[in-house]
Amino acid sequence: MINTKAVSVIIPFHNSTEYMRDCIENMIHQTIGIDKLELIFVDDASDDDGRTVEVLKEYEAQYPDSIKLICLETNMRQGGARNVGLMYATGEYVAYCDSDDWMADNALEIAYNIAVSQDCDEVEFDFIHGMEKKRLGIISEKDIIGNIEYINIDSVEKRKEWFMSGIIQPCTNKIFRRSMLVENNIVFAEHIINEEVPFTLTTAFYVKKFCKLNVPMYYYYRHSDSSTLSNGYIGYIDDVLESYDVFYDECIVHGLMNEYKAEIDFTYWSGYFLLPMLVMAGKQQFFTRQQLEKMQQHVRNRMKSIKDNRYFKEKFAVCPMLGDLAFVDLSEIDISQIADTLKEIAVEV
Repeated sequence: MINTKAVSVIIPFHNSTEYMRDCIENMIHQTIGIDKLELIFVDDASDDDGRTVEVLKEYEAQYPDSIKLICLETNMRQGGARNVGLMYATGEYVAYCDSDDWMADNALEIAYNIAVSQDCDEVEFDFIHGMEKKRLGIISEKDIIGNIEYINIDSVEKRKEWFMSGIIQPCTNKIFRRSMLVENNIVFAEHIINEEVPFTLTTAFYVKKFCKLNVPMYYYYRHSDSSTLSNGYIGYIDDVLESYDVFYDECIVHGLMNEYKAEIDFTYWSGYFLLPMLVMAGKQQFFTRQQLEKMQQHVRNRMKSIKDNRYFKEKFAVCPMLGDLAFVDLSEIDISQIADTLKEIAVEV
């Protein structure tokens, strides 16, 4: 008899020996039971003289029926590692965890039971983050009662409304129906940071029943050498921009533009152009003229204007000049004045 796993948990590792055992032990001792889990460890070409792989092999030997180890020859970053992991997954649902994070002890049991009982394609729960090794323990039933929302997405208009209400981009505070991901070829961006943008945003166009549990069950451990913590937004701005390009291209490939062009255009413009502009305006280092012109060209290749977009009109009626920035001639404009203007707008919006 084939033992069908309830949840496949995909965890990428890269030179992770300092933090990985906390994560692995947390997964192994989830209350759902290790026999119902398929832990897929993807070593993303670690170059620490085999130390990370040695630890992973140790756990694979202890739990051969529940742990799969995949070793990549070249580094693909987390997105690529997750894509490979999904190819090996067999569980009814899929979860993702970072190698230095952990969940509440019964997080997967709660999420899976909700998903199965309500026939959900996606179950999302809250997360917290910190620089202390804080354990979340057991989530009680009283914590759950009154903190669950169910959404049936059974029409184009409902999907538009849900999509524009704000999709939370991390993939790690969710479980997904595996067949939905596989059948619709939903993938992460590879070789970049911010890889989750095309995955979570594209997934939103295929979820038919969604559950949100307003209880924190995932802990992001932010240690001092975290790349995003040390480099900040500026350190990976090019990856942020590329992730939205990948998202837009995926929407085209998936044939979503006819029904959802207004939603996709606004999401792309907001993530690729507006948000980076507002964030960088608050930094000491703003975009160069060359960078802005490149960003403008990307937006122009996608759309003729954003000012006619219904969502732009709803959200930025008081700041129409924001809609011009991607389309004006910058050759005679003082870039520092743009930055100063955006600083003022950032306070307002």
